[in-house]
Amino acid sequence: MKRREIKARWVFPVTGEPLENGTVVFNEKGTVLEVHAETPSASVDGDAEYHDGILVPGFVNTHCHLELSYMKGVVPKGTGLPGFVRRVMEEKFTVPETEQREAIAAADRLMWESGIQAVGDISNTDVSFSVKRESPVKYVTFIEIFDLFTHQTPAEAIAQGTALRREAHEMGLEAYVTLHATYSVSDRLFRDYAAIPGTESVSIHFMESPDDDLLFAGDGKFAELFHRWHLEADFLADGSSLGRILNHIPDDRRLLLVHNSNAGKKEVEALSQRYGSGISWALCPQSNLYIEGKLPHLDILTQYPLNLTLGTDSLSSNTALSMVAEMKTLADGFGIPVPELVRWATLNGAKALGLERELGSFEPGKRPGAVLVEGVGEDFKLTERTVSRRLL
Repeated sequence: MKRREIKARWVFPVTGEPLENGTVVFNEKGTVLEVHAETPSASVDGDAEYHDGILVPGFVNTHCHLELSYMKGVVPKGTGLPGFVRRVMEEKFTVPETEQREAIAAADRLMWESGIQAVGDISNTDVSFSVKRESPVKYVTFIEIFDLFTHQTPAEAIAQGTALRREAHEMGLEAYVTLHATYSVSDRLFRDYAAIPGTESVSIHFMESPDDDLLFAGDGKFAELFHRWHLEADFLADGSSLGRILNHIPDDRRLLLVHNSNAGKKEVEALSQRYGSGISWALCPQSNLYIEGKLPHLDILTQYPLNLTLGTDSLSSNTALSMVAEMKTLADGFGIPVPELVRWATLNGAKALGLERELGSFEPGKRPGAVLVEGVGEDFKLTERTVSRRLL
C-alpha cells in the first residue's frame, strides 16, 4: 500500500502540542495513519518529504458568501454595515450569470489551493451549486432567507429557501435553511423559522455593528435605511439582537453566530447558558475592518471557553479569501498565539459545521488534508511573507 510521509520543521496536530521536526503519514486516500515527533516507523514506504514551515490540517472557513465573488471591489471600504447592506442589495446579481460563475469557480479554486478544506457557505440562489458539486472543498451550504429587504412575504421567503435546499440535496450538497440577521427578518418569519424543515444547523449574522441594536431604540443608520425603503421593524418587542436569538432559536440547534463585532459579556454569558456546547462564534476580522473599521472584542470573548472559529466572509467585503490573513490580523491586533489561532481555523471550525469526525486535526482515521504555512518568523510569528499552500 502506497503511503505518503510528510515531515516539516513544525507539525501542529491541533489536538496536542506542536511537534518539532514532526511527521504525518497518510495512506493513498489521504487518511492519517500516524503522527510522530521523530522519524516514523520503518514500515513506511519511501523517504519522507521535508518542508521548512508549519504543517497544519486543512483550514475550515466557517463563513463565506461564495456567490458574491464577482463583487470584489464593487463596494468601497468604510461604508459601515447599513451602507454596505444597501450597496450589496442594489448591486447584487447585476452581472450575467456566466461572469458570476467564472468568479465563483476562481474563488473556489484559490480557496482549495491555499489550504481551505471546508466552508460554511451562504447561498441566496443556486448560482454556486454546480461549482460546489464539482469542488474538492467540502461545502456546508446555508440557504439564507430574509423577507424585509427582499420585500417578500414570510411564506414566499420560506418557500424559496426550502426549494433551494431541496435542489441542493438533489445535487448531493449538504444544506440547511437559515436566517440572514436579526435586523432583516420580520417578526412572523423569525417566529415561524424553527418549524421549517432543514433548520437543524443555523448560521446567522450577529451584532456586526452598533446599528444592529440601535435599531431597537429607533435610532441609527438601520433605522434610517428602514425609513428610506419604507420598511416596518415589527420585531422591536424582542428588545435587542440578543433577545431575538434567545426568544426564537431553539436550544437544540447547532448555532453559529457570525461576526460578533459588538458582542460583549452580557451576550456571551446569556447565549452560553442557553445553548451550551451547541454554539460557535465565527470571527471575520478582515471583513470587519473592511466594512466597519473595527475588530471584535476579543479581550472579552477569550475570557470564556467559547468555540471560536474563523471565516473570510465574501470578496464583496474582503480583498482575499485567506485564512492566513484572518489569523495574522488577530495575532497582530490581540497577540493571540498562532497555535491557538490554528485551532480556531481548523478543529473549532470543523466542530461548528459538524465535521469534526473527519476534519480539523491530524488524528489517525481522519482525512483533514495537509497545508504548509511558510514565511513564519521566530516564535511562530506571522509576517507579511507568510503564505499557505496545499500539500495534500
